[in-house]
Amino acid sequence: MDECKPLAPGAASAEKVGVRPLSRCSVKFEVARVMFNPANDAYLAVAGFAQCQVFTLGAKGEVTDRLSVGPADWPLDGMAGAILDVLWWGGAINPKP
Repeated sequence: MDECKPLAPGAASAEKVGVRPLSRCSVKFEVARVMFNPANDAYLAVAGFAQCQVFTLGAKGEVTDRLSVGPADWPLDGMAGAILDVLWWGGAINPKP
């Protein structure tokens, strides 16, 4: 697993305005999309053009787990392809009748 570590208080640059990172986690791909699960903000999808990982975040924003999503070899058919977007599908875990 790639290294994930929480940041020390005050480690974020004082020059930047906006969201302060709580931890940093390396991935082995260029990040193209980042999207929280709208139903549960403890899950964060991070996608590149050929790989996607879902991070589980703890109460303090630290990464507690990660899951690779999709095939190990992209694309499966050998043709050129890319991940275009990230979408959380509501009700997929507990579908209602």
